[in-house]
Amino acid sequence: MRTRSIKTELLLIGLLTTGAALLSMSAVLLVRDWLGLRDALLERLGIEATIAGNNCTAALTFDDPRAAEEVLGSLRASPGIQHVVAYDRAGAPFASFERLAQKQPAPRPPEGAFSSISIGRAEVFRPIEQDGERLGTIYIRSDTAGVEQRMGRHVGFVGLVVALSFLVALTLLGGLQRAITGPVLELAGTMRAVARSRDYTLRARQAGQGELATLVSGFNDMLREVEARDAELARQRESLETEVQRRTAELAAANQSLQAELVERQRMEKALVRAASEWCTTFDAISDGLSMLEADGTIIRCNKAAATVLGAEEPKGVLGKNIYALLGSGEALQRRMRELKRRVTDTQKYGARWFEVTLEPILDGAGEVSRCVHVLSDITEQRELQHQLSHAQKMEAIGRLAGGVAHDFNNILAVILSYSRFALEGVSPADPMRADLMEIQSAAERAKALTRQLLAFGRKQVVKPGVLKVDESIASLSKMIGRLIGENIALEQRLDPDLSPIFIDPVQFEQVLVNILVNARDAMPDGGRVLIEAANVVLTSEDPRCRATGAKPGGHARVSVTDTGMGMSKELQQRIFEPFFTTKELGKGTGLGLAIVYAAIKQCGGLVEVRSEVGKGTTFDLYFPHADQLQDEGQDGALRRERTPLGAGEPIVLVEDDSQLRRALRKLLERSGYRVIAASTGEEALTQLAKAGDAVRAVLTDIVMPGINGLLLGKGIRELHPNLPVIYMSGYSEEVLAGKDVSQLDAVLTKPFEDSALLTKLHEVLTDPTAQHS
Repeated sequence: MRTRSIKTELLLIGLLTTGAALLSMSAVLLVRDWLGLRDALLERLGIEATIAGNNCTAALTFDDPRAAEEVLGSLRASPGIQHVVAYDRAGAPFASFERLAQKQPAPRPPEGAFSSISIGRAEVFRPIEQDGERLGTIYIRSDTAGVEQRMGRHVGFVGLVVALSFLVALTLLGGLQRAITGPVLELAGTMRAVARSRDYTLRARQAGQGELATLVSGFNDMLREVEARDAELARQRESLETEVQRRTAELAAANQSLQAELVERQRMEKALVRAASEWCTTFDAISDGLSMLEADGTIIRCNKAAATVLGAEEPKGVLGKNIYALLGSGEALQRRMRELKRRVTDTQKYGARWFEVTLEPILDGAGEVSRCVHVLSDITEQRELQHQLSHAQKMEAIGRLAGGVAHDFNNILAVILSYSRFALEGVSPADPMRADLMEIQSAAERAKALTRQLLAFGRKQVVKPGVLKVDESIASLSKMIGRLIGENIALEQRLDPDLSPIFIDPVQFEQVLVNILVNARDAMPDGGRVLIEAANVVLTSEDPRCRATGAKPGGHARVSVTDTGMGMSKELQQRIFEPFFTTKELGKGTGLGLAIVYAAIKQCGGLVEVRSEVGKGTTFDLYFPHADQLQDEGQDGALRRERTPLGAGEPIVLVEDDSQLRRALRKLLERSGYRVIAASTGEEALTQLAKAGDAVRAVLTDIVMPGINGLLLGKGIRELHPNLPVIYMSGYSEEVLAGKDVSQLDAVLTKPFEDSALLTKLHEVLTDPTAQHS
């Protein structure tokens, strides 16, 4: 049995309906906000991981963990990021950054991109790729404090809105139920009074218009016309029903039209809000700085990227200000905008960054500029990459030029050295001409050393590494060093008597030491002191110098050269190993000395460090890896003193495109007892071999030739005569065919070579087929 009044039930129904709607809406909003904040956090971490990965490509390519750690350390400015790890392509940690003091192990990277979020932490993995090749993986872990704080604020805000909405609904429902039940209750009171007292003079009070008014009027008429109440009641009922139907139809039609209009309006409002939200999101997400300007340069609207360039944290910080005053562009650019009729693009530097500035006018009906779209595109990295590409191409061209020039010189020097030796053999020791010939030979040897420097700079030199005792080498150079640095500079040496040997080309070592000493001499024009020290040290694989430079870990001989010269600033120390960089006057330095030092030490697996302070001198620390084993010097000396072997009429095919060198080599071989079949091209050599058949015992060929080069010729010979030995001659080691480096072959002679070296190698391949490989 119902005990609540209609007034109470109407109020409860309204409050329950309103509360359910508000709670449902609040739940939807909170769920949407949580999903949005979660996706935004993962997207931001993904973007930062992609950017950090792109910035680490160079470090991964060149195995430079220190540069990678500097890139990862830049993420320290990003709030919430706790741990960043860069993995190499094998999945091993390459570089890392961790904000917390308590270190945590790096997780194993997945095969592809991966993102996850849980209570208190969010993680993303992104592959690091370059030109379609995967170089490694970047991992970022962040806390979710920002998301949780924002969700807390959202929950509080939604709760406040729900509470306020509930109070408003309660007030409106109270007024509504009073408007509905008030007249009804008053009429019911009149009816109870009439039924109780039977007093038909009582009348119900009129309550406005509508159905209730009609009911009250009918009730009063009923009271006045009790006798005719049945007939009047029937008539009134019929009239009332007709009127109700008509009014109901009118109200239904009006309500339907109003409902359709309301639905359309709501749809348009939602579409407008969605379009505005999408436009604002897109506008702020663009990485270029976008600004809407008045004709005088006043900023009407700008995105976050533009605000950052203009020196503000948020766009509202620059609204209403003049963009040219903020950028310091001056009156000229403002006048240019006023005269603007079409899009204009220019390049400007603001602070330390370069930007491509685009101005797009918005014209009014009269064709005048009313507003302007101002776009700032950061092209700093693009310009830097273009500069690096240009520099790399320049150095590649210079290296190729140096190698090509040295190769041609080597052919010429080979001819000079051969004929000078021929002439010396025919001149007696007492002949005055012998001294002149010795001078020619000495000059050619110095020119030979010069070509080796050119090849070392171009990294095209065929090095001849061997076991070298550092103390003996420095001792043998002492006289030359004294003359080199001059009498006004004191030379001191502190060499460890137990210094281990190193494995390096002796000429390279001398070249490195001389170049360092020349720099020391030039740094002390008024005299001073040079100290050469040598000691054994050990570099471990954990040593940051090994990781940063790629030097081999293990035992090293450290050779330190210290001068008391003018010293260098930090800026100069960062550039001294750049090719062609010099602080000397024009004509007094090439800028190649230290570049050659750096290339030579890197080539033997070592490293070079410089320590300097302005006004206090400079120290170069040169680290050379120890040799794995010593060679028997007595045996080497015996081999050098062994008589040069001669031939016994064996047919030899000589292939050389340089006619002078070909004649010199032919003369040498014929005088040494061999029968020479000469050819100037690879095609001619194959023809001569076809004619001679199996009588030919060996082939001596140059590598760089027009048409069929030496390597292709060797390959053709192997197909026709598998057991025929081939000796290659080369001016430098860049001749590579099908990925096979000539410097890896045993039967290779580097021009210019000694006569005994050629005759010894030829004797080896004729008597022992295993002594040559191709």
